[in-house]
Amino acid sequence: MQKDLRVHIAPVGYETMRVTEPLIQQRADKVYLISHNRDDKHAKEHLQKIDAELKDKHESIEIECIHLNFWDLYECIEEFRDIILKEKENRIY
Repeated sequence: MQKDLRVHIAPVGYETMRVTEPLIQQRADKVYLISHNRDDKHAKEHLQKIDAELKDKHESIEIECIHLNFWDLYECIEEFRDIILKEKENRIY
């Protein structure tokens, strides 16, 4: 695992630019896109738009999608904790 990467955790809603602009401007090396539900048709469309825009404007970024229940606070905390522990050698935004 590389060290000192710029790793972002970005909850995905229905605003594409809210997610993509900071990643592009801050030259993220890796992003964890957090989505509410794997079966949500609208969320899936936005994930695809975000993925396409990032690959178009910032092709070197590593993208990892994670699906969880946003309304379950403990599940969110646990997943964010796991990401932070996994990426502890990097800068996390």
